[in-house]
Amino acid sequence: MAQDRYDRRGDDFSRRSHNRVALFLDYENLRKSIEHHFHPAPSPQLLCEKLFDLAARFGHVLLANAYADWSISETDPREFRRRQIEPRLVLTKENGDDRTDITMSLDALETLFAEPEIDVYVIASGDSDFHDLLQRLRRRGKRIVVCGARSDTGRELIRGSDKFVSLEELLGVRASKPPQPVDWETYDWTGFVRLIRDLDRKLNFVGLRYVATKVLNPHNCGLSDRHQKQDLLNRAIDMGIIEPYQVDNIEEGGEPVSACRLNPDHPIVKEILARDEEKTGEEAAAGPGPEAEPDSEGNSSRRIPTINRPRRSSVEADEVGRPGEH
Repeated sequence: MAQDRYDRRGDDFSRRSHNRVALFLDYENLRKSIEHHFHPAPSPQLLCEKLFDLAARFGHVLLANAYADWSISETDPREFRRRQIEPRLVLTKENGDDRTDITMSLDALETLFAEPEIDVYVIASGDSDFHDLLQRLRRRGKRIVVCGARSDTGRELIRGSDKFVSLEELLGVRASKPPQPVDWETYDWTGFVRLIRDLDRKLNFVGLRYVATKVLNPHNCGLSDRHQKQDLLNRAIDMGIIEPYQVDNIEEGGEPVSACRLNPDHPIVKEILARDEEKTGEEAAAGPGPEAEPDSEGNSSRRIPTINRPRRSSVEADEVGRPGEH
Protein backbone atom coordinates (compact mmCIF):
# COMPACT_ATOMS: atom_id res chain seq x y z
CA MET A 1 0.00 0.00 0.00
CA ALA A 2 1.38 3.39 -0.99
CA GLN A 3 2.38 5.70 1.84
CA ASP A 4 0.04 8.67 2.39
CA ARG A 5 1.84 11.76 1.17
CA TYR A 6 0.99 13.52 4.44
CA ASP A 7 2.31 10.68 6.58
CA ARG A 8 6.03 11.35 6.89
CA ARG A 9 6.54 9.66 10.23
CA GLY A 10 8.70 6.99 8.63
CA ASP A 11 11.49 9.57 8.40
CA ASP A 12 12.15 10.26 12.09
CA PHE A 13 14.05 13.54 11.83
CA SER A 14 13.66 14.05 15.59
CA ARG A 15 16.72 11.83 16.11
CA ARG A 16 19.04 14.05 14.10
CA SER A 17 21.16 15.85 16.69
CA HIS A 18 22.74 18.10 14.06
CA ASN A 19 19.40 19.72 13.19
CA ARG A 20 19.02 23.44 13.82
CA VAL A 21 15.57 24.47 15.04
CA ALA A 22 13.44 27.65 15.14
CA LEU A 23 10.36 27.93 17.37
CA PHE A 24 7.58 30.40 16.52
CA LEU A 25 4.87 30.63 19.19
CA ASP A 26 1.49 32.28 18.58
CA TYR A 27 0.81 32.78 22.28
CA GLU A 28 -2.62 34.38 21.95
CA ASN A 29 -3.88 31.45 19.89
CA LEU A 30 -2.62 28.82 22.34
CA ARG A 31 -3.77 30.83 25.35
CA LYS A 32 -7.35 30.90 24.05
CA SER A 33 -7.27 27.17 23.34
CA ILE A 34 -5.92 26.41 26.80
CA GLU A 35 -8.49 28.60 28.56
CA HIS A 36 -11.30 27.13 26.50
CA HIS A 37 -10.43 23.43 26.77
CA PHE A 38 -8.41 22.91 29.95
CA HIS A 39 -9.72 23.54 33.46
CA PRO A 40 -7.75 24.37 35.45
CA ALA A 41 -5.57 25.90 32.75
CA PRO A 42 -1.88 24.97 32.78
CA SER A 43 0.36 27.94 33.58
CA PRO A 44 2.16 29.98 30.89
CA GLN A 45 5.41 28.94 32.52
CA LEU A 46 4.63 25.26 31.96
CA LEU A 47 3.62 25.97 28.36
CA CYS A 48 6.95 27.73 27.73
CA GLU A 49 8.99 24.91 29.21
CA LYS A 50 7.12 22.19 27.33
CA LEU A 51 7.29 24.02 23.99
CA PHE A 52 11.01 24.68 24.30
CA ASP A 53 11.58 21.04 25.24
CA LEU A 54 9.52 20.03 22.21
CA ALA A 55 11.66 22.13 19.90
CA ALA A 56 14.82 20.74 21.49
CA ARG A 57 13.70 17.20 20.63
CA PHE A 58 14.45 17.94 16.98
CA GLY A 59 17.89 19.47 17.37
CA HIS A 60 19.64 22.58 18.65
CA VAL A 61 17.24 25.51 19.15
CA LEU A 62 18.80 28.60 17.55
CA LEU A 63 15.72 30.81 17.67
CA ALA A 64 12.57 30.88 19.84
CA ASN A 65 10.03 33.71 19.67
CA ALA A 66 6.62 34.18 21.33
CA TYR A 67 4.16 36.65 19.77
CA ALA A 68 1.41 38.54 21.61
CA ASP A 69 0.20 42.00 22.49
CA TRP A 70 2.13 42.06 25.76
CA SER A 71 0.88 45.61 26.49
CA ILE A 72 -2.55 44.18 27.39
CA SER A 73 -1.66 40.61 28.27
CA GLU A 74 -1.95 39.47 31.88
CA THR A 75 1.01 37.17 31.29
CA ASP A 76 4.41 38.60 32.22
CA PRO A 77 6.58 38.33 29.08
CA ARG A 78 9.66 38.06 31.27
CA GLU A 79 8.50 34.55 32.16
CA PHE A 80 9.11 33.61 28.51
CA ARG A 81 12.56 35.18 28.42
CA ARG A 82 13.54 33.30 31.57
CA ARG A 83 12.73 30.11 29.66
CA GLN A 84 14.80 30.99 26.59
CA ILE A 85 11.86 32.22 24.49
CA GLU A 86 12.02 35.82 23.31
CA PRO A 87 8.71 37.74 23.66
CA ARG A 88 7.84 39.73 20.55
CA LEU A 89 5.32 42.57 20.88
CA VAL A 90 2.54 42.63 18.28
CA LEU A 91 0.17 45.54 18.94
CA THR A 92 -3.49 44.86 18.29
CA LYS A 93 -5.34 47.11 15.86
CA GLU A 94 -7.74 49.64 17.36
CA ASN A 95 -10.69 47.61 16.08
CA GLY A 96 -9.45 44.54 17.98
CA ASP A 97 -8.02 42.63 15.02
CA ASP A 98 -4.94 40.56 15.71
CA ARG A 99 -1.74 41.07 13.69
CA THR A 100 0.06 38.05 15.14
CA ASP A 101 -0.32 35.76 12.13
CA ILE A 102 1.07 38.37 9.72
CA THR A 103 3.99 39.39 11.93
CA MET A 104 4.90 35.81 12.82
CA SER A 105 4.74 34.68 9.18
CA LEU A 106 6.96 37.57 8.04
CA ASP A 107 9.50 36.81 10.76
CA ALA A 108 9.54 33.13 9.80
CA LEU A 109 10.08 33.97 6.12
CA GLU A 110 12.81 36.45 7.01
CA THR A 111 14.47 33.73 9.07
CA LEU A 112 14.15 31.31 6.16
CA PHE A 113 16.38 33.50 3.98
CA ALA A 114 18.57 35.12 6.65
CA GLU A 115 19.39 31.84 8.42
CA PRO A 116 19.23 29.07 5.80
CA GLU A 117 21.06 26.69 8.15
CA ILE A 118 17.84 26.22 10.17
CA ASP A 119 16.39 22.81 9.28
CA VAL A 120 13.26 22.50 11.43
CA TYR A 121 10.49 25.03 12.09
CA VAL A 122 8.20 24.47 15.07
CA ILE A 123 4.95 26.42 14.60
CA ALA A 124 3.01 26.57 17.86
CA SER A 125 -0.47 27.62 16.74
CA GLY A 126 -3.71 26.14 15.49
CA ASP A 127 -4.45 29.07 13.18
CA SER A 128 -5.13 27.90 9.62
CA ASP A 129 -3.79 31.23 8.33
CA PHE A 130 -0.30 29.76 8.70
CA HIS A 131 -1.00 27.21 5.95
CA ASP A 132 0.65 29.37 3.28
CA LEU A 133 3.73 29.79 5.47
CA LEU A 134 4.03 26.01 5.82
CA GLN A 135 3.90 25.58 2.06
CA ARG A 136 6.70 28.08 1.52
CA LEU A 137 8.86 26.46 4.18
CA ARG A 138 8.34 23.02 2.66
CA ARG A 139 9.28 24.26 -0.79
CA ARG A 140 12.64 25.25 0.69
CA GLY A 141 13.12 21.75 2.07
CA LYS A 142 12.42 22.59 5.72
CA ARG A 143 10.86 20.19 8.19
CA ILE A 144 7.77 21.46 10.01
CA VAL A 145 6.35 20.59 13.42
CA VAL A 146 2.93 21.99 14.36
CA CYS A 147 1.63 22.17 17.93
CA GLY A 148 -1.93 23.17 18.78
CA ALA A 149 -5.07 22.05 20.54
CA ARG A 150 -6.43 18.97 18.80
CA SER A 151 -9.93 20.38 18.28
CA ASP A 152 -8.76 23.91 17.36
CA THR A 153 -5.97 23.19 14.88
CA GLY A 154 -6.89 23.53 11.23
CA ARG A 155 -6.70 20.33 9.21
CA GLU A 156 -4.55 22.14 6.65
CA LEU A 157 -1.86 22.71 9.27
CA ILE A 158 -1.87 19.11 10.42
CA ARG A 159 -1.67 17.74 6.87
CA GLY A 160 0.95 20.31 5.85
CA SER A 161 3.31 19.44 8.70
CA ASP A 162 5.85 16.66 9.07
CA LYS A 163 4.71 16.08 12.64
CA PHE A 164 1.73 17.28 14.66
CA VAL A 165 1.88 17.39 18.47
CA SER A 166 -1.35 18.20 20.27
CA LEU A 167 -1.42 20.47 23.30
CA GLU A 168 -3.12 17.64 25.14
CA GLU A 169 -0.11 15.39 24.50
CA LEU A 170 2.44 18.14 25.13
CA LEU A 171 0.98 19.25 28.46
CA GLY A 172 -0.16 15.82 29.60
CA VAL A 173 -3.75 16.94 30.15
CA ARG A 174 -7.16 16.07 28.77
CA ALA A 175 -9.70 18.46 27.37
CA SER A 176 -12.22 19.30 30.07
CA LYS A 177 -15.98 18.95 29.96
CA PRO A 178 -18.12 21.81 28.63
CA PRO A 179 -18.38 24.70 31.11
CA GLN A 180 -21.23 24.82 33.58
CA PRO A 181 -24.10 27.21 32.80
CA VAL A 182 -23.69 30.68 34.31
CA ASP A 183 -26.13 31.71 37.02
CA TRP A 184 -26.64 35.28 35.84
CA GLU A 185 -28.94 36.06 38.77
CA THR A 186 -26.00 35.78 41.19
CA TYR A 187 -23.18 36.74 38.80
CA ASP A 188 -20.55 39.06 40.31
CA TRP A 189 -19.97 41.98 37.92
CA THR A 190 -17.03 43.44 39.87
CA GLY A 191 -14.22 42.14 37.67
CA PHE A 192 -16.01 43.06 34.44
CA VAL A 193 -16.80 46.61 35.59
CA ARG A 194 -13.20 47.18 36.68
CA LEU A 195 -11.92 45.80 33.38
CA ILE A 196 -14.02 48.15 31.23
CA ARG A 197 -13.16 51.08 33.52
CA ASP A 198 -9.42 50.45 33.17
CA LEU A 199 -9.58 49.87 29.41
CA ASP A 200 -11.52 53.11 28.98
CA ARG A 201 -8.72 54.96 30.75
CA LYS A 202 -5.95 53.45 28.64
CA LEU A 203 -7.52 53.34 25.16
CA ASN A 204 -9.07 55.89 22.83
CA PHE A 205 -12.13 53.67 22.78
CA VAL A 206 -13.03 50.17 23.95
CA GLY A 207 -14.01 48.01 20.97
CA LEU A 208 -16.60 45.32 21.68
CA ARG A 209 -14.86 42.81 19.45
CA TYR A 210 -11.57 43.61 21.15
CA VAL A 211 -13.08 42.93 24.57
CA ALA A 212 -14.70 39.68 23.45
CA THR A 213 -11.70 38.18 21.68
CA LYS A 214 -8.70 39.63 23.53
CA VAL A 215 -9.22 40.61 27.12
CA LEU A 216 -12.14 38.72 28.68
CA ASN A 217 -10.69 35.75 30.57
CA PRO A 218 -11.24 33.79 33.80
CA HIS A 219 -9.14 36.28 35.78
CA ASN A 220 -11.38 39.27 35.12
CA CYS A 221 -14.81 37.81 34.36
CA GLY A 222 -14.67 34.22 35.61
CA LEU A 223 -15.45 32.84 32.15
CA SER A 224 -13.38 31.03 29.53
CA ASP A 225 -16.01 29.81 27.06
CA ARG A 226 -16.35 32.18 24.11
CA HIS A 227 -20.13 31.79 23.92
CA GLN A 228 -20.47 32.69 27.58
CA LYS A 229 -18.23 35.72 27.06
CA GLN A 230 -20.46 36.88 24.22
CA ASP A 231 -23.52 36.31 26.39
CA LEU A 232 -21.85 38.37 29.13
CA LEU A 233 -21.39 41.34 26.79
CA ASN A 234 -24.94 41.13 25.48
CA ARG A 235 -26.33 40.99 29.01
CA ALA A 236 -24.17 43.94 30.08
CA ILE A 237 -25.66 45.96 27.20
CA ASP A 238 -29.23 44.80 27.79
CA MET A 239 -28.95 45.66 31.50
CA GLY A 240 -27.40 49.05 30.76
CA ILE A 241 -24.12 48.31 32.54
CA ILE A 242 -22.23 49.32 29.39
CA GLU A 243 -23.32 51.67 26.63
CA PRO A 244 -22.54 50.76 23.00
CA TYR A 245 -21.71 53.39 20.38
CA GLN A 246 -20.02 53.61 16.98
CA VAL A 247 -16.50 54.85 16.18
CA ASP A 248 -15.37 55.75 12.67
CA ASN A 249 -12.88 53.21 11.32
CA ILE A 250 -10.21 55.70 10.27
CA GLU A 251 -7.41 53.14 9.96
CA GLU A 252 -9.27 50.74 7.70
CA GLY A 253 -11.61 53.20 6.00
CA GLY A 254 -14.42 50.67 6.34
CA GLU A 255 -17.47 50.15 8.51
CA PRO A 256 -17.61 51.88 11.91
CA VAL A 257 -16.30 49.95 14.90
CA SER A 258 -18.70 48.99 17.70
CA ALA A 259 -17.37 50.31 20.99
CA CYS A 260 -18.61 50.55 24.56
CA ARG A 261 -18.08 52.40 27.82
CA LEU A 262 -19.36 52.03 31.36
CA ASN A 263 -22.67 53.57 32.33
CA PRO A 264 -21.66 55.25 35.63
CA ASP A 265 -25.33 55.82 36.53
CA HIS A 266 -26.18 52.11 36.62
CA PRO A 267 -26.73 50.89 40.21
CA ILE A 268 -24.30 47.96 39.84
CA VAL A 269 -21.58 50.19 38.41
CA LYS A 270 -22.19 52.85 41.07
CA GLU A 271 -21.88 50.31 43.86
CA ILE A 272 -18.64 48.79 42.56
CA LEU A 273 -16.96 52.13 41.84
CA ALA A 274 -18.07 53.57 45.17
CA ARG A 275 -16.67 50.53 46.97
CA ASP A 276 -13.34 50.98 45.19
CA GLU A 277 -13.29 54.70 46.01
CA GLU A 278 -13.96 53.98 49.66
CA LYS A 279 -11.15 51.46 49.78
CA THR A 280 -8.77 53.89 48.10
CA GLY A 281 -9.78 56.58 50.57
CA GLU A 282 -9.02 54.29 53.49
CA GLU A 283 -5.59 53.51 52.05
CA ALA A 284 -4.88 57.21 51.53
CA ALA A 285 -5.89 57.98 55.13
CA ALA A 286 -3.55 55.28 56.38
CA GLY A 287 -0.51 57.15 55.11
CA PRO A 288 0.69 59.56 52.38
CA GLY A 289 2.31 58.28 49.25
CA PRO A 290 3.62 59.69 45.97
CA GLU A 291 0.47 58.60 44.21
CA ALA A 292 -2.68 56.59 44.78
CA GLU A 293 -2.02 52.92 45.36
CA PRO A 294 -3.87 50.35 43.25
CA ASP A 295 -6.50 48.15 44.83
CA SER A 296 -6.19 44.38 45.30
CA GLU A 297 -7.07 43.80 41.66
CA GLY A 298 -4.32 46.12 40.45
CA ASN A 299 -6.81 48.85 39.48
CA SER A 300 -7.00 52.50 40.47
CA SER A 301 -10.36 53.92 41.36
CA ARG A 302 -10.89 57.26 39.63
CA ARG A 303 -14.55 57.66 38.71
CA ILE A 304 -15.48 57.88 35.06
CA PRO A 305 -17.38 61.02 34.10
CA THR A 306 -20.74 60.68 32.47
CA ILE A 307 -20.78 61.19 28.71
CA ASN A 308 -24.04 61.06 26.88
CA ARG A 309 -23.85 58.52 24.11
CA PRO A 310 -26.63 56.65 22.36
CA ARG A 311 -27.61 53.27 23.80
CA ARG A 312 -28.70 50.20 21.95
CA SER A 313 -30.53 47.29 23.47
CA SER A 314 -28.31 44.51 22.19
CA VAL A 315 -25.55 43.59 19.79
CA GLU A 316 -25.33 40.78 17.30
CA ALA A 317 -22.72 38.08 17.56
CA ASP A 318 -20.73 39.24 14.54
CA GLU A 319 -20.57 42.80 15.88
CA VAL A 320 -19.24 41.66 19.22
CA GLY A 321 -16.75 39.42 17.46
CA ARG A 322 -15.97 35.80 18.00
CA PRO A 323 -12.57 34.25 18.55
CA GLY A 324 -11.27 33.07 15.20
CA GLU A 325 -12.26 29.65 13.98
CA HIS A 326 -8.99 27.81 13.38
